[in-house]
Amino acid sequence: MDAKEILDAKHREENKKLQVQIQVLKRSVTKGDKRRQKEVQQEIQRLQCELKAKHDKEKSDAEANENNSEIYLRDLTISDMGAASDLLEQNEPDVQMRKASKAQRKREKKHLKEKERELRVAAEEAENVYSARNLEAEKLNKILQQKGYTVHEIPSDGDCMYKAIEHQLGILNITICVRELRENCANVLRQRKPDFLPYLTSRETDNLMTDDEYEKYCEEVANTKMWGGHVELKALSSYLKRPIQVYQANGPVVITGDEYQEQPLIISYHRYAYHLGEHYNSVVENVKS
Repeated sequence: MDAKEILDAKHREENKKLQVQIQVLKRSVTKGDKRRQKEVQQEIQRLQCELKAKHDKEKSDAEANENNSEIYLRDLTISDMGAASDLLEQNEPDVQMRKASKAQRKREKKHLKEKERELRVAAEEAENVYSARNLEAEKLNKILQQKGYTVHEIPSDGDCMYKAIEHQLGILNITICVRELRENCANVLRQRKPDFLPYLTSRETDNLMTDDEYEKYCEEVANTKMWGGHVELKALSSYLKRPIQVYQANGPVVITGDEYQEQPLIISYHRYAYHLGEHYNSVVENVKS
């Protein structure tokens, strides 16, 4: 397999991964959240432009190295070779691979994919040293340190806000799971519809949600991994009868439910934490060792 075939296979793999990432981003948009929808569209355009520029540069480099393909092949990263490994295995299996046992081939393929992933993660970390994500994290950490706090990482998925609240409640020895938080959040949204409806517009129009759209939105809050935001935080504060403080890098602390006297729940908002979109973490006291 020559350098061009390896590079083409790598680009196809990266394009597939980008399409998956785009679909995840689109699904992260809450109904009626125009600001979030606009941000997601901008993020998608940025990712597409970055990948196209990267591919164009790699093609240009490959053409420049056309007369010295052995050097170019040697300089390809493990990730590049890994992206092309499946194509090589399907179209040009060598004699040794044909003789190897099925189990051995599986082990080798798994090992190659693990190495590819490790290298990809390391490369992404190196590229993001001065990225918006790290600048945001550095600024937020300074704000939290001044208060004696630090971030407690929460997994990045549609449940991150609810998991951050679940973790905060656990610190207070209160056990309420994510599913229960979602169900009760939806119940509050239904019970106090006049309070929340003005903040939610239809995905199809610029008007407020219809009754059917609002009910579907409540169903998604309760039964899916739909991302939660400020509206859901207000509903959770009402359900828990507790204030919720949200620290962020660029802006003041947002306090929801300041009419309640119970100990507040403290979480952090991260706009650039992941390519998937906005994220919430839990905030805990910084215990010095």
